[in-house]
Parts: sequence; C-alpha cells; structure tokens
Amino acid sequence: DLNFGYDCLLFQRLNLSVRRGDRVALVGPNGAGKTTLLKLLAGELSAQQGSLRWGKHAEPSYFAQHHADVLSAERSVLDSVKEVLPNAPETQVRNLLGAFLFSGDGAMKPVGVLSGGEKARVALARILAQPGNVLLLDEPTNHLDTDSADKLTESLEAYDGTMVFVSHNRDCATRLSNVVWDVQPGRVEVYPGDLGAYLEHLDARAAALDGIESNGVPETVITDKAQRKAARAAARAADKAALKERKRILRAIEEA
Repeated sequence: DLNFGYDCLLFQRLNLSVRRGDRVALVGPNGAGKTTLLKLLAGELSAQQGSLRWGKHAEPSYFAQHHADVLSAERSVLDSVKEVLPNAPETQVRNLLGAFLFSGDGAMKPVGVLSGGEKARVALARILAQPGNVLLLDEPTNHLDTDSADKLTESLEAYDGTMVFVSHNRDCATRLSNVVWDVQPGRVEVYPGDLGAYLEHLDARAAALDGIESNGVPETVITDKAQRKAARAAARAADKAALKERKRILRAIEEA
C-alpha cells in the first residue's frame, strides 16, 4: 500500500515483492517512476504512505549515475577500488579491474582524467568488489561502449544474488532479467519472464485485441446491446493504444 509522488502521485497503494534470486528489469516511459522506485528501494526516498520492508538477511547495494561523480578525483583507479578491499592482494584488485577494462597502466590513471563512462565503470567495480546480496542498478551500462557493456553484463550474469535494475540496453536487460516490472503512471505491471518474453507477450496481446475487433458481435443488435458493444470497443481501443505506446517505448529502448 505504498504511496509516493511529487506534484502528483506516481504510485498509489502499490504492492510489489522481490524474492531471492529475482532479477527484475524495470521498463516504462520516461517520467513514470523507474528511478524513483529504485530510490525508494535503496532508501534514498521514503514512502509518503504505506511501507517498504527488506527481508532480515537482505543487504542491498545501490548504483546510480551520480555515484560516479563523487569519486575522489585525485585517487587512482586502483586505489579507488582498493579502498573498499583494503585487505585484498593487489593481484585480486587488478583482476577485478581487468574485468572492467582497466588493465596495466590504465589502473593507475587518476579518476579525475576519466570519461563519464570510465568513472561509471570504477563505481560499478567498487560495488561488485564487495556486493551485497541485492543489487539495485540504475542504468549501469549508460555511457559504456559495446565491449564495456558486454563485459559488465557478463560480470552481472555471474553474480548469484538478487537484482533490480533499469537499463536501456536491450541485450543487457534480456540477458539479466527473469522478471519484468512495467512501470506506468500510477501502476506497475509484473511479468514473470525476461524482457524478450515480455515483448512477445505484448505482441500476442495486441494480436488478440486485433482479433476481437475484427470478430466482434454483429452490428444488427438491439440498442442497449449496441451501447454495451460501443463501450467494450472503446475500452479495447484504449487498451490497444496503451499497448502500442508501451511497445513503441520498448522499441525505442532497444534502439537507444
């Protein structure tokens, strides 16, 4: 029964659950509340009504784009990660950095000279150096080139904990997800499957609606039935329009 909003309510009496081993991909239009929902899960925002509870042994770790901007500019990439692994041998830290495409002298670069994507990789390496058993990730592949995004996805595929994430990278989202939360204004639709399966689900629903419209009841019915038919048709049309809009948004995500 969670409520939250800014000028207007984004979520009203929202009820969701995440189970151990879930890998939840958040999709939906800009402004619907995907990042806000992650911030609520991470504790950066508080519910205005209702409650949010983590399980007793849940240990969430949160990555957001602004985390990359608060890294110490003077520290080297290596020292930035060693800070969270103070007792680890340097070889272990360098192996981790190699997975994030920082090898050799690249690990000795000051953070201040890195690009936005490179800083994001350092911030992600810090999180995955000592991950909790729940990862909350907001656009982890943003600003990454194809190779970097693929390497990160491989690392996250090997992660054996629970994950809730937003990503506009279709390949990453499909490979990592086993649950989809479609965040729409005022509601969240839950689908138990990866993003690819969810897109197929939308296609099937749209096709079913097309079939209903083309095989509807005869028009030569009495007036009250005709009125009911018109109301049903209007509802179907609205549902179909909403489905098409969600498909358009998801296609845009794929092409981004």
